[in-house]
Amino acid sequence: MSLHPDFPRHNLVWLSEQGWYAAGAGLSADCVAILQRWQREDWPLVVRRADADVDVGDDEVCLGIALPPDAQGRKLRVPIKTPRAGIRLTREPLELVDVLPTAPLHWQSGLRVMTDEIRAQGLDLRVYGSLALQTLTRQAYLRDTSDIDILFRPANRLQLEQGMALLARHAACLPLDGEVLLGQDNAVAWKEWLQCMADGEGDGAQRVLVKQLHGVQLQRVDGLLEALDALTAIDKKIP
Repeated sequence: MSLHPDFPRHNLVWLSEQGWYAAGAGLSADCVAILQRWQREDWPLVVRRADADVDVGDDEVCLGIALPPDAQGRKLRVPIKTPRAGIRLTREPLELVDVLPTAPLHWQSGLRVMTDEIRAQGLDLRVYGSLALQTLTRQAYLRDTSDIDILFRPANRLQLEQGMALLARHAACLPLDGEVLLGQDNAVAWKEWLQCMADGEGDGAQRVLVKQLHGVQLQRVDGLLEALDALTAIDKKIP
């Protein structure tokens, strides 16, 4: 068991009747119509970062709906918030094996090899973004320029090194993108992390952009590694 925020970014959330009612408060008629369709289809919403200019109570969760791109490639997103009491189910982002049936044929071979390696090494890599949403809703989210968004959650420094090597290797033949979670709530673009490690040769004073549930900030590499170590220590103490 790992100690994470109750509703980490990218987690999937299903609402109760109360939750849907609260989610629609203050939205335009067009956005309410979108929510109503999501409710009818029982599709999940996605946990997102709180907006800096929006007041969010301790008992509220920020969620979002991302629609498939329109003919011009524009992606409409509906930001909402709802009380925790309005959430009836939550789950982690999809695993790679979950998205294989809906992945384009030219990705499937590479994803299968990647899935096998992840299992063999015991790594925790999840999928979010367009490929996950297409799998969940069967709507056409993917375009020729789409990436495969990966959320990598290493349990310790060894897994961090293993996972980074795996991602770099498979990014040579798959359009991989996404984040690595370092500690409880510190998400860094894993490509930025790789570049930082290459440029600084492990210099802990370097800074990277960190996304958290309640904001974005620059943090030192050594502090993020300490946060990962702290979470590893907590995990070892939890039976």
